[in-house]
Amino acid sequence: MFAAIIHLKNFIMKKFLLFTFLAGLALFHAQAKDIPLQGSTPGTGTMSAPAAPPVAAYQNANNVEISFAANLGDVIIAIVDEMGELIVVTPTKAKAGSKTNVDTTGWSSGGYNLFIIDEQGDWWLQGYFEI
Repeated sequence: MFAAIIHLKNFIMKKFLLFTFLAGLALFHAQAKDIPLQGSTPGTGTMSAPAAPPVAAYQNANNVEISFAANLGDVIIAIVDEMGELIVVTPTKAKAGSKTNVDTTGWSSGGYNLFIIDEQGDWWLQGYFEI
């Protein structure tokens, strides 16, 4: 009888931990918003089948995350507000699997344009998000 109670307690604890993990994961995904990017990047010319984008951007509660799925070299990440003022300029190396985060804590409410630009000027991406 004692072993059955311990087994039941362990079972309930495992389910609780799984539920807590999944609830946290769901909360993260509910808060993360995709920032659609438009423009051109290397290798996104005419193709018979669509390719996965080499760059993705997401807005979370207090930051913008830019994820790179390909080696794109040196890029500049810039964010401009609705008034046209440059808020952030961040040079970074875009390596496959790398991420860059821009902290948006304390930013004013409104719209912002995100630009990801190749340092050579060969390609660019642009997306819009609101706080």
